[in-house]
Amino acid sequence: MESGAEIFQEPETVTKPRHRHDSTVLCRFVSGEFEKVDIDFRHTNYIAFSHVWGDPSLYHPTTISNIPEPIIASPSKARCLDQNLQRLVGDSYFWLDVLSIDQSPETVEERIQATAIMPDIYKHAQKTIVIRDGSGFQSCCVDAIGQLRTWADYHNGIQQWNTHWRTDHRGQRLYEGILERLWPLQESVFSNHVQFISCEESLARTTFSWGDIYSGTQFISANTDRLWTMSRAWASYGTTGEVSGDEQLAFMNALLRNGEVSRDRTSRIPFSTAIGREFLIQSNSTRRTTKARDLILTTMSQYSWYTAPTPRDIRNMSFGQLFRDCFDQARRAHRATLPRITGGMVGDDGLVLETSNIPEPEYLGDLVKLFGLATDAAPNNEKDCASGLEYGKVGVRTIESTSMVMTFDIIDRSLDFSPDAWKFALRGELSMSPYGVWPDEKLFLETVSKEVCQEQAMKFLNLMLIGHFGGGGAKLDADSFKRDLINANASNYSKFFIRIAALISCGIGISALSWSENVWTPVLVSIGELELLGLVSSAEMVSGEENVFHLATPLDSTTPPRLSATTTNNSGTEDRVDVCNATFLLNPNISRCLYISPFLDDSIDEPLIVQRVNSLFSAVSLGLKRLVIDMPLRSLYPEDDHNRVRPILRAAFASLEIIEEFCSVRDELFLDTVYPTNEPKVWSFWPHLEHLALYNVDVASSEFLVALRRCERLTKLVLTRPDGLEECIEDSEFPPLPHLQRVIIVNTAEGHRQWPLFRRPTSRSCFLGRIFTATPHFSPATYMAEPTAAARGGIDRLLVSINVPMPAGRDGYDAEVCQEWVRNHAIDGSLWKLHGAPISRDMEQTLLC
Repeated sequence: MESGAEIFQEPETVTKPRHRHDSTVLCRFVSGEFEKVDIDFRHTNYIAFSHVWGDPSLYHPTTISNIPEPIIASPSKARCLDQNLQRLVGDSYFWLDVLSIDQSPETVEERIQATAIMPDIYKHAQKTIVIRDGSGFQSCCVDAIGQLRTWADYHNGIQQWNTHWRTDHRGQRLYEGILERLWPLQESVFSNHVQFISCEESLARTTFSWGDIYSGTQFISANTDRLWTMSRAWASYGTTGEVSGDEQLAFMNALLRNGEVSRDRTSRIPFSTAIGREFLIQSNSTRRTTKARDLILTTMSQYSWYTAPTPRDIRNMSFGQLFRDCFDQARRAHRATLPRITGGMVGDDGLVLETSNIPEPEYLGDLVKLFGLATDAAPNNEKDCASGLEYGKVGVRTIESTSMVMTFDIIDRSLDFSPDAWKFALRGELSMSPYGVWPDEKLFLETVSKEVCQEQAMKFLNLMLIGHFGGGGAKLDADSFKRDLINANASNYSKFFIRIAALISCGIGISALSWSENVWTPVLVSIGELELLGLVSSAEMVSGEENVFHLATPLDSTTPPRLSATTTNNSGTEDRVDVCNATFLLNPNISRCLYISPFLDDSIDEPLIVQRVNSLFSAVSLGLKRLVIDMPLRSLYPEDDHNRVRPILRAAFASLEIIEEFCSVRDELFLDTVYPTNEPKVWSFWPHLEHLALYNVDVASSEFLVALRRCERLTKLVLTRPDGLEECIEDSEFPPLPHLQRVIIVNTAEGHRQWPLFRRPTSRSCFLGRIFTATPHFSPATYMAEPTAAARGGIDRLLVSINVPMPAGRDGYDAEVCQEWVRNHAIDGSLWKLHGAPISRDMEQTLLC
């Protein structure tokens, strides 16, 4: 279904999550008589139809044989239905949007309900009949391509079609609607059995221009991509393993030859995984829909964890808000991705990565480029930061205005560094340019309007890329026009080329052009001898000067980090097509935290993962200052460590020489390699350590106290559910802590009741008592003489306790709740700023008695 009408017009009664509607209007012919029945489609055999409506305003109601009511369709589609409908459906029930859904303006509620259950309608259909327009691949084209039994047949067939199109269809335009619009893709993807039929064949003719000679190659490549991508999407839906090449070839054969194709029904269920390759293959898709919001609502329906907001909410949401809601849902389902555009890139305040300030996409490919893959860098909590590897400082300078000679030099370097990104643009969004590929050199002027400049520049850019990748006459003609542009040296053209090149290089759709002008500044990033093209938030740049940023790449568990392209600040986007290898520019004035939780099975006995952790720490050891770990280090004791993973981990942590802030979510950083042991605690060898958070450490143990003695710069100590708080500690054992400003004891309210912080008999000699009496703020004389809040303020801030709230349904899981709470606050940095309830007030009378 593809319509020019608004999809969502919501009555107030619809709530989130969507109600399940088990009935819809199905049609059938009984003894030649047409009837409609409101029926439970989930338990009925029926046929569904898929087609491209086009714009209903262009067509008049048309009658079809034996159907009493007129339908809105193009003349060719009306004739196709008139001639074939009864033959195709026989006496079976069928669902056809123009018949099953009342299209009159006053029947809004019926259209809403149909749209909400559209995926289910196609999933449950016995068969989906896809109606092609007839203005796409012609019979002669199919003959040229031949049968596609193998991938060798496919590649040979595309070459043969290339020759055939150039020879027999010059001056004609192919438009295969089911490859151009969004809804037919989703309707086919949800269907296990698909049959293709076609309206009568016809091709539109175009006015000849010299550029048509070159645009044919671009046109053929683009349509080949669209055909392959649709077949891939259909074959991969609901699968977690390898995609069947046979199913893909069978789908293409069926589409081209108006045949039928089926796939296994049993294993095709919505993806429960995070957004992945099945989505990324659409990154150069030029499929459109009437409203940008439908790009999200249709594509996300293939994921089981996504629920669309209510249609009423959707109508009141901007595209950016709808996009951000999708990321929020992914995070809550533990399917988080790292967004391509983050809050830091667009000058947002705060710590949340995703932002609603994003460009509205024109094509499906534009939407895909806004998403990122699910990597270890993806945030799983609202204020999580992206984790990654830093490579050091780089110089960044603005280049929005430069000569045409320098402009083409920059573009040439970008083409060499990021050829895949440019190829995708050429075969994707640039192939949809309405301007063609033959500019008018007489319009290469500073004085032309912005619209004329953009049109001529896009024509040249298309021609230049065809020549760059294909050579031949296109390259010669592009070089000629390039000389004309250099001679004209018009700054308006230079600015446009630089910005378009930066968008393509950084993996952002060119439909973001106007939006980017208010948000980003094109820059050159100096990496050694390389100067790479990128984009930076305009709020971060000082024009005319070289700015300093840190270069980093997000952590990815599947692909080794490598140097890629550059762009934006606090988190960024990438030059390569593979979003896992994005490279970011980071503001050097912002402290960054690495959070790592690499062990999925609650055991560290994973040699490969341990080696990856070792490699990661080796790469970041000289730059990492903030680290939060969630590792089950107590899951494997030294005597059971047959794979010797514990010594590797111990050495890896010991290499972190400049750590200033550390949190171990699950334990005290248990890295002993032998038992019994006299090995010192690893964190005690970090000379710059200022903030330390540990779980369930025995605070009265000599090992802990000796380690604490080495931490001369320690200012904040967070102890979650600690042991030994009531034990006596000798004066000689307790370390001096000259810079300590705060000790925070974290537990649930029930935990605090079960394990009191101190008891009167040991109040002065227990851990907290030793800290309390050792502090410079405390003296009994002062307390007796000046028991004012002002005088006691320092002590009240020194020892505090925090009651972690217990969520509903989590009773009995105090340890897990505390760990999660500490982890989240450590990642966003708020753990060290919490105030809590003063413990010192409870201890005063006991200590002074």
